[in-house]
Amino acid sequence: MNKLVIFVLPLFLFIVPCSMADELSQSDFYGTWRYTSQTETLTLIFTESVWTANINGETLNVEILRWEPVDNNNINTFQLFPNGFRITIRQLSGNVESTFVYIDREKRRIIMPEFSRDAVITKQ
Repeated sequence: MNKLVIFVLPLFLFIVPCSMADELSQSDFYGTWRYTSQTETLTLIFTESVWTANINGETLNVEILRWEPVDNNNINTFQLFPNGFRITIRQLSGNVESTFVYIDREKRRIIMPEFSRDAVITKQ
């Protein structure tokens, strides 16, 4: 019995995270997302290659160069938003930067800690 546990445990530890990661796709982020507070309205639109942000009526489009799957390592948010992507973008200035976007398990809410602070942005 002990040999079985030694064999199955590593297999379980490998297969379960891999199958969970397979459930998340960058296409889960495609579409329109919105956050509204008393002072601002933020609308984000993601496609495979473009990220559009509209903040209080001012629109900004940037080119998405790459989507890389990542785990959320922030102790304050990882339970609600466990996985996401590191999005590499080309800014209007031509500079290449990266930002992180994490999604909840229901794929209805996202956070972007570097871009929108602690705002929870909801799928429309």
